[in-house]
Amino acid sequence: LGAQAVSSENSAATTARQVQLVADLVGKLIVMPYANPENFVSGVITTPMTGVVPNSLIASPGGSLRNYVTQITCSNAHATVGTDINFTDGSGGTVIYLLPAAAVYGGAAITFPTPLRQPTTATALYAVNVTTGASTKCAASGYKGV
Repeated sequence: LGAQAVSSENSAATTARQVQLVADLVGKLIVMPYANPENFVSGVITTPMTGVVPNSLIASPGGSLRNYVTQITCSNAHATVGTDINFTDGSGGTVIYLLPAAAVYGGAAITFPTPLRQPTTATALYAVNVTTGASTKCAASGYKGV
């Protein structure tokens, strides 16, 4: 079987239409849950979040695309203040996931067996502490797609 080499997401097909297999630019077949390398996304918050102000974690994919998050890791360096970290669909948007971040380098790392799909297209993924005073950092990765 032949596959179409792609460097970006194809347009969505309609029901009952025949579609081609797709591969990256060196011929590796693209199979879910992963995308072609050009669609991989990641982000990191390196300046500690100490307040309850939303911080952009993964940029907007633009156009009619959305982010699909496959992993998130967070830590909290504060000696006494723990928090939860909300992940939102845009700044101040709907909470789509939450991770705990206990004090003294507590935190969490999660890999999603089914990618966490952002509900809104062309929207950045944000992280925000629930509690003021914690000292959290986060990193996330995944891919963008239709």
